[in-house]
Amino acid sequence: MNPGDRHAYSNLGLSYVETGRYDEAAKILQKGLEQFPKDIDLLYNLGKVYTKMMTVTFQKMAEVEPDSYRVHQLLGESYEARRETIKATEEYKAAIGRKPDAPGLHYALANVYWKQGNLEEAEKGFKKELEINPEQYLATWKLGNIYLIKREIDQAMPSGSGASPPGFSPCFGRKR
Repeated sequence: MNPGDRHAYSNLGLSYVETGRYDEAAKILQKGLEQFPKDIDLLYNLGKVYTKMMTVTFQKMAEVEPDSYRVHQLLGESYEARRETIKATEEYKAAIGRKPDAPGLHYALANVYWKQGNLEEAEKGFKKELEINPEQYLATWKLGNIYLIKREIDQAMPSGSGASPPGFSPCFGRKR
């Protein structure tokens, strides 16, 4: 392979993809990007490789434990990314049903409710997340915003419960 030929990196990388050697494909495309960091074709092909790797990994997860909380979590994230909030909600609920104490699941569900404007359910979810993971700063911040929207200013201010880092206010991000 001629290291000065940007197309050689893409062609070799795609050859590896065709034979199912995704790790090698990613390595060769990344090596090409070291030489040609702004090559749109190398970037595109690397994105395709990562997408394929993600798909293969998800298929393995679904084979190993098809009804696991992680499979439902990943499906929820996928639906959420596509703005299919009803399906995302269903998958996050299924994940929570399988592992209700897993950090991040209640936040993810509450965040979908937040995006839908369902502040009552979002509030419940953020509170539940903070019971499981008191250091979840985004849940603290969004909960503070919900209280501000509801004009419950006293609730919006940090309580010293440990849910905020020093100098952090859930309403304003940082104390002045």
